[in-house]
Amino acid sequence: MTGNSFFHKITSWVSLILVLTFLCLTGFGFSQSGISLKVGIYQNEPKLFVDEAGNPSGFWVELLNHIAQEEGWVLQYVPGTWEENIERLKVRAIDIMPDVAYNEDRTAFLDYSEESAYTSWSGVYVKAGTTVDSLLDLDGRRIAVMHQSVNYIGNSGIKSLLKAFDIEGIFIEKDSYAEVLEAVKNDEADAAVTSKDFAILHLADYELISTPIIFQPATLYFTFPKGNANNSFLIDTIDSHIRALKGNESSTYYKLMTKWFNVQSEKFVIPQWVFWLLSVSILFISLLAVGSQLLRIRVKERTSALTLEIQRRKRFEDELYENKRLLEETVRERTAALKHSNEELERFAYITSHDLQEPLRMITSYLQLLESRYRDKIDSDANDFIFYAVDGAKRMQQLINDLLKYSRLDTHKKEHGPVDCNDVVNDVLSNLEIAIKESGADIQLMTLPVVTGDETQLRQIFQNLIGNAVKFKGDRPLKIAVNVNEDEEYWWFTVKDNGIGIEEKYFERIFQVFQRLHGSRQYDGNGIGLAICRKIVENHGGTITVSSKAGEGSRFTFSIAKRGSKHAGKNREFN
Repeated sequence: MTGNSFFHKITSWVSLILVLTFLCLTGFGFSQSGISLKVGIYQNEPKLFVDEAGNPSGFWVELLNHIAQEEGWVLQYVPGTWEENIERLKVRAIDIMPDVAYNEDRTAFLDYSEESAYTSWSGVYVKAGTTVDSLLDLDGRRIAVMHQSVNYIGNSGIKSLLKAFDIEGIFIEKDSYAEVLEAVKNDEADAAVTSKDFAILHLADYELISTPIIFQPATLYFTFPKGNANNSFLIDTIDSHIRALKGNESSTYYKLMTKWFNVQSEKFVIPQWVFWLLSVSILFISLLAVGSQLLRIRVKERTSALTLEIQRRKRFEDELYENKRLLEETVRERTAALKHSNEELERFAYITSHDLQEPLRMITSYLQLLESRYRDKIDSDANDFIFYAVDGAKRMQQLINDLLKYSRLDTHKKEHGPVDCNDVVNDVLSNLEIAIKESGADIQLMTLPVVTGDETQLRQIFQNLIGNAVKFKGDRPLKIAVNVNEDEEYWWFTVKDNGIGIEEKYFERIFQVFQRLHGSRQYDGNGIGLAICRKIVENHGGTITVSSKAGEGSRFTFSIAKRGSKHAGKNREFN
């Protein structure tokens, strides 16, 4: 122990003697003996619990017993679950509840002590053989938690952590940490969330192991029912004791920390004769500067507390940074694996489709040859069979061609450059000229911008959307409008029609490969056009959506990332 620390202990003791002497001489006192208090207790070993003999035990119990003995209080412990004791606090059925983390919502019905007694962490625990290396591994898992506990619903609790990372967990609420661990042991849950201290004592009992997930350092306090008449006295008295105990490294507080949490503190026993000799020497000096000394002691206490808080927050920030780094590394690895898998799938689709083309051409050619040579030499049934075979082969060839188009969207990417969307749409309208005339469609266009992209792919998306509007016309005169708006990051294109429309339940299905809502005899096509549109839009950093109502028409909206593209001309107002 350093000389400064030793001097601090001596001056602190002398100052305390002087203050107590002054108070005794002036007839003032802080204690109020004979008070009977009801104390809520729940099973959270080693912090507080009822032991096998039915006796209240644990760090908080012994700390409060020490204060009660000093003050002459009579304590009656009231066992129950966490939730039961919280409800007792709300209706003032108990006077004190220890081991409660600060939560702003709880201040509506609780008063907190100012001095904390302990800081606890929470963790995730699983059976051996269950892989949980990060929060991502909890996606879709069943997670056992204690009902209304701070590590479940509090700030930085497991619920808010999973929500922040868009992870879906299935929470199973229990009344105690013991039931939480039991749920995993009995396969009712995949993972358990408890305080670290409780888990350390009981993991072996439930055959569970720790995971790397540690979160939510919770500072714990004594709490009291909101508005009780004795709260001010109780809080001041308990805070005074805790401050004094924390200021003395040989106090009961540090002995209890060592006993229950194996937290070691530096201890130094002053020889009795040295203690009295120095006390008498310092007493005279202290009488001359008692006011200044008391102020210095208070400043040092606050400085020490602030230093400890800074160190605690620094440790928490370091651990949070490490967890973030591990999470980002896991995301990068899984993203790379998914990208590789998609590339392999795209290559497979392209190669398979390409290799199927040649034998299919041969089948189609020979069927057509058979039809031309023997049409007049076979009966009508045989002619029908040949017709269906040729028609099926053609549709199969179209399916393969469409699949090739879809796979090439990723395997044959071009470097993006300036594309004038006015030229693109004019080309599309020229390609669809006959179909547009037959449908009698009225096409309304705005002046469109120059964007950065792949001209071929952008032509394909406009052709698919305008072509679908022509194909799926209703009984009314057909109107098709192409509109555009913009914000700082995107161009937003809209293709709107008044055709047959789409029911809302099919909105997602229509963007999937080979998904059709109508029979091939009613409307031609293979159901891949909108899937191609989605892929093209994603290649251009955007999204595509549909809003529609059956019988009233459809509105397709897609976005293209600007990435430095410039406007070709001023947009006209569109009605």
